[in-house]
Amino acid sequence: MKSFYSILKLSPNIATEDSITINLLLFNDEKFRTYFSSSKKRLTNKLLDDKNLNLKFIIQQILEKCEELNKDKKDSQFFL
Repeated sequence: MKSFYSILKLSPNIATEDSITINLLLFNDEKFRTYFSSSKKRLTNKLLDDKNLNLKFIIQQILEKCEELNKDKKDSQFFL
């Protein structure tokens, strides 16, 4: 069994080396699952100075990729 998790962190200000964890990505040998903290997303949006970074777009891309990998068992075999 090759389960793993990953944590997505965003750095609103890289000069101060601060980061905010907004996502937990899990894989349990057959399916990807993801969890986004609503309170951390709100905080991140307030702290982001760069208006070119679209947090909603990033989250949507992660969700779509997880769905795609969950549907295609051949691609998810790459993680085993």
